[in-house]
Amino acid sequence: MSRFIFASMGVRNDIIREKLSSKLDTSKRVLIIPCAASNEELTAKAEKEAFCKLGFDRNKIYAFDITKPNKYFGICFDYIYVPGGNQYKLLSEIREHEIDKKIIMPCLEKGAAYIGISAGAYAATENMHYCLLFEPNDKYPLDDYSALGLVEFNIICHYNKYGNEIYDQVKERSDSKKVITIEDDMIFEC
Repeated sequence: MSRFIFASMGVRNDIIREKLSSKLDTSKRVLIIPCAASNEELTAKAEKEAFCKLGFDRNKIYAFDITKPNKYFGICFDYIYVPGGNQYKLLSEIREHEIDKKIIMPCLEKGAAYIGISAGAYAATENMHYCLLFEPNDKYPLDDYSALGLVEFNIICHYNKYGNEIYDQVKERSDSKKVITIEDDMIFEC
């Protein structure tokens, strides 16, 4: 099992679900962190159903809820699943509720795998400032775009939508970091 899996589309997508089916142990526990979504509750429900289609036991699928941020602190999950949405909202929520310090990092230190989908992939990088090249942030004011720092490269999800022009701009601003491109039907493991 890879420690990190990144994709542009999540488990609700048939192609991605098929690709993940041989990579995930469905007897394990997963925590969904739907904080990037415009409707976190509906996203959590849809993601749970998709994990059930993968073969996970419904009783081992949990969803972080910002109205009860302390509920899962101290619990070790096998998979931390961070689906897409607005990456700036996600970063704001991670900081506000200390999800990185109280859930993500402790779980990763105990061997959990991080699965980042689009916004969740961007959040895994060291700094999300480069995301402003392809999506403005006019809703979630951030003075600092420092992210989780789980990987030492930058990621461009939905590459088939953006193409080489964005790649060149991101590469130019990446201070010699590698730039990984992920199309909508791909997953990237490391």
